[in-house]
Amino acid sequence: MSPKSILPSEVGVWMIHGNLQTPKVWQPITTQLHQAVSPELSLSIFLEDLWASPGESLEEWAALFCQRVQPHPFKSRFLLGYSLGGRLGFHALLHQPELWQGAIIISADSGLASECDRRNCLKKDNVWSIQLLHDNWDNLIQEWNSLPVFCGRQPSYSALEKDYSRLKISKAFQNFSKGHQFNLLSNLQKFKHSCFVYIRSRRREILPNRAKASSSLSINHSSHNSQFWTSCTLGKSEQFHINHYSFYRTGIKS
Repeated sequence: MSPKSILPSEVGVWMIHGNLQTPKVWQPITTQLHQAVSPELSLSIFLEDLWASPGESLEEWAALFCQRVQPHPFKSRFLLGYSLGGRLGFHALLHQPELWQGAIIISADSGLASECDRRNCLKKDNVWSIQLLHDNWDNLIQEWNSLPVFCGRQPSYSALEKDYSRLKISKAFQNFSKGHQFNLLSNLQKFKHSCFVYIRSRRREILPNRAKASSSLSINHSSHNSQFWTSCTLGKSEQFHINHYSFYRTGIKS
């Protein structure tokens, strides 16, 4: 299924949500982003639905995703991915780097260097995969939202069972597990995108050698919560990160 286009334009932004989320998680950010765009620029936003996206591995998903993106005749394409969406975004960037003019990856690990750590991660994700098929939904969501990585911040909307396919989410925990991903940081550092911001939960990194020219927001927080990052990057006192990068040249207000 094709992602949802909000507005036709020459600039496209693809947003990829995290695990146990739906595209509606991006509603606050899409509103604020359109408000930041100059009137003469029509920005097109695509909300990727991971539960409707094909792919049986990180690499296959990335290849199929890029195939869907490429036919859109935009002059500039940008990618915004959170958590699982960021992990898949990493692979899309690696699969076809020339397709993208920039990316913002939020709270996605660049990968585990240790084979032992990857095996342990796979074991944990396999447990979640089995639980998602059989256990009580509300109890699972409560357990998920109580994970330490979210720092006690609850999502602003309820994850209702009717909005998901248990089978697809279960497969995602297996197929897209971080346990299948090698550490990609060295490969990502080779990119020469005009906009590439990598925001980790505990610290922010800007890649590759454009940090000196940027004035992006510095965040020191451990939260993995997508609403927290949305409010930080789009708060009244700070414009969206990309206004300091390529979007600045195409009309984002500074």
